[in-house]
Amino acid sequence: MFQAEALVRAGVLHGFTSRSMPGSLSPTLGERDEVIAQRWAEALGPQGLSPERLVVLNQVHGANVVRVDTGKGPMTPLADADAAITTQRGVPLSVKVADCVPVLLAAPGVIGAVHAGWRGTAAGIVPASVAALCEAGEVKAHQVVAAIGPSIAPCCFEVGEEVVSGLSALVSPDVFVREGKTDRPYVDLRAANRQMLLDCGVTVVETVGPCTACSPDLFSYRAEHGVTGRQVGFIALAEMDA
Repeated sequence: MFQAEALVRAGVLHGFTSRSMPGSLSPTLGERDEVIAQRWAEALGPQGLSPERLVVLNQVHGANVVRVDTGKGPMTPLADADAAITTQRGVPLSVKVADCVPVLLAAPGVIGAVHAGWRGTAAGIVPASVAALCEAGEVKAHQVVAAIGPSIAPCCFEVGEEVVSGLSALVSPDVFVREGKTDRPYVDLRAANRQMLLDCGVTVVETVGPCTACSPDLFSYRAEHGVTGRQVGFIALAEMDA
């Protein structure tokens, strides 16, 4: 499991899971609900978190952000949304990914989890999430710490012009367009999201983990031709301050 030093220093519980720790956390491979639930327990338990309060979302590649007080567990999505915010302690927020960018946010007394595929990124899910988090926690953007988790890197993210055009509405192409193995554009989606965070006023942004399409220990929708599991980014406020 991957962790961000910036979030460790901020004192929030979190992690980015992998294929080996603890395995797929979504039923996309047809595994039984009990198997998925047990893996969630393995992921959250060491940090003293209960899967019963876990928030999962039906991710729709948009810019909808929901504020939540508790979740309904690993098998029951709480809303059609791509980001969740909470000020409640002991409530884990999560996003599932297999190439898309997981972004975890924390500020004093408030946290967020964001799923940023290219469509959600182009729709402004990151600035919408930062704004919602600042409102919910009554904090300023410069107080927010952000961690970008394992996701597809530009070495493997060959795209069409519609992706570049969509992202360019919010970020300069110089930030995220890369040269690759073909004449088509290659995109650094993590760099695009990092720039959006900085543009929002977030000053601490840490990137964690390798390219999902390159790493054998991470699920990748593109590398595995759509038939794959999901790793997650999760974050929670501890029940009590240390």
